[in-house]
Amino acid sequence: LVEKIIAEKNPDLKNPGEVAKAVGTGAVIFNDLMNDRQKNIDFDWDRLLDFNGDTGPYVQYTHVRCVSVLAKWGKPLPKAVEATELKEKLELELLRQLGRFNEIVKLSYEQLKPNTIAQYLLELVKSFNGFYYEHRILEGPEALQKSRIVLVNSTRIAIHRGLSLLGIRAPLQM
Repeated sequence: LVEKIIAEKNPDLKNPGEVAKAVGTGAVIFNDLMNDRQKNIDFDWDRLLDFNGDTGPYVQYTHVRCVSVLAKWGKPLPKAVEATELKEKLELELLRQLGRFNEIVKLSYEQLKPNTIAQYLLELVKSFNGFYYEHRILEGPEALQKSRIVLVNSTRIAIHRGLSLLGIRAPLQM
């Protein structure tokens, strides 16, 4: 099923089998881990593999989006201290979400609830995608571009680490 979806979305993908395996496996794992362990889980392939819903593929696709923006940047990544131009509401919201990462991981560990990380990742990617659709990352003054690139890279790192903690691969392309 995932190979078919990927073939429709990106027919030129170089390694569709490998990506499909990562996305399909990740979708199943994420679906299990995003729910509290004391609740019943509905298993529905269509919902599970939705690239736009509260799913593993949606989180993985957002990681791919970050990688794509960074590739378009095409310059060395600025240091985090250069992120001084972030003042817009969605930028600051994303910064707040990123700032919660360590707290979320600790809470998940202490409570033995991996769903805490999965739910956090869903909140993070929603914040990122809101920012992504509202702001032109690679336009405007260079200082603003650098600040936004730092924000994109920080989001990519948090998604990658969060997925990794859940045992899910973060593909570079989909």
